[in-house]
Amino acid sequence: MADVQLSVLGPLTAHRDGAEVALGGRRQPMVLATLLAARGRMLPAERLRNLVWSDGGRTAGPATLHGYVAGLRRALEPDRPPRSPSTVLLREGPGYAVRVPAEQVDAERFTALVAHGVTMLERGRPAAAVTTLTGALGLWRGPAYADLAEASFVLPEIARLDGLRAAATESRLTAALALGRHAEVLGELEALVLEQPLRERGWELLAIALYRAGRQGDALTVVRRARTRLARDLGVDPGPGLLRLEAAILGQDTSLDLPAGRAAPLEVPYGSGRSWWAPRRTAEDPSGIPADRGTVDHTTIHCEGRHRAWAATDDQRRTGVRGQRQEQLRRLRRSVERTYPAAASPAGRNHIRRAGRDAPGPVTVPIAGVPVTRTAAEPTGLTPQWRAWTAENLALGVPAGEVREALLAAGLSGSTVDEELTRMPDHPYFQACLRLAREYAWLESLLDFYSDLRSAQLAGGLERRAGLSAAEFFDRYYFAHRPVILAGAVDDWPARQQWSPTSLRDRLGEVEVEVMTGRDSNPEHGWQHDAHRTRMTFADYLTMVETGGETNDYYMVARNDNWQHGLKPLTQDIKPVPGIIDPALLPEAVTLLLGPAGTVTALHHDNMNILLCQVMGRKHVRLVPSYQRPRVYPRGGTYSHVDAARPDLDQHPLYGQATVLAGVLEPGDALFVPAGWWHWVRALDISATVSLHHFQVPSGNHYLHPPLVRTDP
Repeated sequence: MADVQLSVLGPLTAHRDGAEVALGGRRQPMVLATLLAARGRMLPAERLRNLVWSDGGRTAGPATLHGYVAGLRRALEPDRPPRSPSTVLLREGPGYAVRVPAEQVDAERFTALVAHGVTMLERGRPAAAVTTLTGALGLWRGPAYADLAEASFVLPEIARLDGLRAAATESRLTAALALGRHAEVLGELEALVLEQPLRERGWELLAIALYRAGRQGDALTVVRRARTRLARDLGVDPGPGLLRLEAAILGQDTSLDLPAGRAAPLEVPYGSGRSWWAPRRTAEDPSGIPADRGTVDHTTIHCEGRHRAWAATDDQRRTGVRGQRQEQLRRLRRSVERTYPAAASPAGRNHIRRAGRDAPGPVTVPIAGVPVTRTAAEPTGLTPQWRAWTAENLALGVPAGEVREALLAAGLSGSTVDEELTRMPDHPYFQACLRLAREYAWLESLLDFYSDLRSAQLAGGLERRAGLSAAEFFDRYYFAHRPVILAGAVDDWPARQQWSPTSLRDRLGEVEVEVMTGRDSNPEHGWQHDAHRTRMTFADYLTMVETGGETNDYYMVARNDNWQHGLKPLTQDIKPVPGIIDPALLPEAVTLLLGPAGTVTALHHDNMNILLCQVMGRKHVRLVPSYQRPRVYPRGGTYSHVDAARPDLDQHPLYGQATVLAGVLEPGDALFVPAGWWHWVRALDISATVSLHHFQVPSGNHYLHPPLVRTDP
């Protein structure tokens, strides 16, 4: 049997026994490319014709398609006897499929090699990973499907391959860092972040390499460059990995250093003074770049290499010492009426989980969001984590007596605690912390004053306006920093008449899309979004949406970025809102949210002004002014501790003082959400929303720039 090799990692080519095969004119290679992009799936003949002639030309009839298939068979299998079945381009049922071993298609070889290389890296074999991944990347001869890149039918497969290529590059560079080649790969990493500025992993790798090269300042600059780029282009904050890395660099954490000799796990006990978020090199992650911890059913799983793991349950993260402590952060009690939950209330002490208290092994106490391991051999005195926790509570106005009770409840000795509480107030670092806390209190008071002045303007609730002129929109709402529902603003979009699950499936069902799945099993899915990314055909996802009933378990969100790839043809179905949205309608300024009834976007804010345009279904929205930030109990900068659907005012009493504007977004409406305004959204029906965020402002769009230093939720 002849050896047929099909190559798409560059211009489409075919080789038979080493000799290149002529694939014919323009349409015939497009037939082969379409079937290769389907990756072995059968495409019905009618669907195949529609895809091949999707460039606007008149779709050919069945006989023309059959002629192209016959021509490809003659080119790829010239020795095949007449009327004998093809072994490459098969007829199956109502359509056709390319069925060859995976090693005969360069894209499939590349996919398999990348998977193998990543496995080698995960198993602590960085040298083998570098060799394998270098070989995989060497298969590329140029952009995927280079001579057909404008054809819509290959865009999803191009996006898949480009994403896999970027991930393979990052994994190869991760392995190189584990081998101590940081100086060698610096130039390549700089090129990588310029080429892929929105992929955070590249920024992390570059910062690690610079730090190991003795350039700590440059490493911090890289993190801040990433923050600025993400805020400018996407209006989002960096993910937890970059934030942990920034903190580790600032703290000169020793786990960032490359150990002597070959890459190996670095075992550092938690009680030895390193922070819980600091990166560690293990056989699973030899690069030393921070990895996310998992959360399942309100239980945070902390892994220590391959040897042991322990769970820190938080009683739904709303009670107990840890839950109360998270609500205290960024708060200063200014009066009896504004007393926040104490760190060491009697009820809170009952929720501290201890492991092996009477055993000689470690005792892990998850408090203040910081797991601390103490052993019998640990020297006296508080660890750095406990000192930071104590200083922060005292600076934020928690009485020393309550702090003392919490420390004792965590198993610390009374003499150690009393000595620390006596010394701390006079320490110059604590004095500086106290001055910052007072400044924070002043700023919070100013926000409250501003909120009182603005309360009368919001007394009428969430405004709903029809036929609003662009001039009035900008004067009364955009520049006044007020939300408004523009009733019927997008009723004239073709999408309003054309979009439905059925029509979308018929148009783009074969396109591969990315969605977030498994959201119900992880209350932290908003933060740990990368763990929930799932790829499937658009048809499969639409079937889930139609048949799955009311659920929040899966949702196509803005982060999935499908608009710029497989769903790009939908651009023709929307239009800029006249005078309000930039008529250029930049693709990077458009995102799609699509899901079943019951999907919920938790209370959060965006760093840019957005216009949520409702195409299908209805959504219930709740908004809280940006300047009432202290009343929503922020976490990690952009999210809130409050469940806006069922706020627990015992746990979050200040939310009872927040101004909550509520309304229902009907199909054809557009909701203007000003930058920084907190909003919660729940779909009442199967829903499709297009988000636009490039306004027609002469002076340029306005963005809320997050602070340089933040913490995880």
